[in-house]
Amino acid sequence: MNVGFTGTQKGLTQEQQTSLGRLLGHLRKFDGSGDPEFWHGDCVGADTQATQLAQSFKYTTRAWPGDIAEKRGHLPSNYMHDPQPNLKRNRIIAASCEPIIACPKEFTMQQRSGTWATVRYARQDSKTVYVIWPDGRIDKEWVGDVPGRLVQRHTDIDIDLRRDRL
Repeated sequence: MNVGFTGTQKGLTQEQQTSLGRLLGHLRKFDGSGDPEFWHGDCVGADTQATQLAQSFKYTTRAWPGDIAEKRGHLPSNYMHDPQPNLKRNRIIAASCEPIIACPKEFTMQQRSGTWATVRYARQDSKTVYVIWPDGRIDKEWVGDVPGRLVQRHTDIDIDLRRDRL
């Protein structure tokens, strides 16, 4: 399983960190491959914090840095790819991973945001997306048997993420 991550350069809130840790633990526990990868954009802020959390859960980490040097997190990863233009990097992560985990700094979708661009790419590719809001709430979006995207909102990851389909 390749878990993709995208998040704000401002860093995670404490509530996002807590929810992300619980989600990564859950995904790791129920991963059938035995060696899940955590793909990130090697950016300052949330990418750095999330990668450290993923490493604590023994994920193999794969960095896809952007091409803006001053925005790099430079966190050691198991695999480090050559820098790419940010939107291309975001597209690579969205196309190659499922699920995608997004930790935005705001409560609404924004234009001109790398975090939200990655979410839009994942939605276009019908990928499962977890949005961890600044208050720690998690929305899981997926494509079900009915047309359109299904969304489940919850605050306690242990309640609803045990089942494959919510």
